[in-house]
Amino acid sequence: MWRVTAVVLFLLTEGPRLQGQDVFSSGGAPAAMDGGIVIGVTPLGNGDCDVKIKNPRTHYVHSRTVPCDTVSRGRTFLPKVLPSRDAPPQFAKALSAYLDSIQRAAAADPGSPVNNLLKQLAEAPVTVQPRPPKDESNVTPYSPPGKPVSLTWSPSDNGRYAADGASKSACATLLHELTHAWENYNGLDNGELQAVRAENWLIWKQGGTQRTRYNGNALPRDQVIWPAAGR
Repeated sequence: MWRVTAVVLFLLTEGPRLQGQDVFSSGGAPAAMDGGIVIGVTPLGNGDCDVKIKNPRTHYVHSRTVPCDTVSRGRTFLPKVLPSRDAPPQFAKALSAYLDSIQRAAAADPGSPVNNLLKQLAEAPVTVQPRPPKDESNVTPYSPPGKPVSLTWSPSDNGRYAADGASKSACATLLHELTHAWENYNGLDNGELQAVRAENWLIWKQGGTQRTRYNGNALPRDQVIWPAAGR
C-alpha cells in the first residue's frame, strides 16, 4: 500500500481508493485513477493552504483548504529532491505538494516512459532553490555526471507561454527542470527536447495545451506531443 502524505490521502477521497504497490519500486500500479492533480498551493497566512485540484478527466478545478503542514509531511517519493536550506517554508511545502502530484499522475499512467525517468531520478540528489525574482525562467545549471544537481524553480509559474500559447503550470515546469537534473546526473545532453517532452506529458495529463516551441524554435511534434510522444 502506498505511503503518501496526509494531503494526498485527502485528495484520494475525490476518486476511487488506490490499491496496489508503488510503480516506481516494484512495477505494479493501478490501471486508472479518477482523483485530481494538484495544480496550485497558496499559503493563506493563518497556517492553512489553499490547494487547487484539477480533475484530468473533466478538467474541473476546485479548491480545498487544508493545514499547510499536511502538504509536506511524510514524503517518500523522490526523497533526494529537496528544497535549499534557505528556502522559505511555503516554498518547501509547495515543492512537496507538486512532487506528490507528479507521483500520482505517473502512477495513473503506468505504461508511460516518464515512469522510467522518475525511477532513475530517485537516485539523483537534487536541490531545488527558489527562482530569483529578477529571473523570468527556471534554470538547471550544468553539473558533472554523478554529482549533486541544483536548479531554480518558481511555484508561481502559471498562465501561457508566449511562443505558442501552451499552458504553463508550476507542476509541469518542475518536471521539466527535474528532467534536466536527471540528464546532468547521467552525463546526458538532449537540449530541451526531453525536458519539454516530460513537461508536455504532465500538461497533457492536466488537460492543457502542449508546447510546440522553445525560445521561438519549433520542436518535432511527434517527439514532444502526447500521446504520440509516448510511442
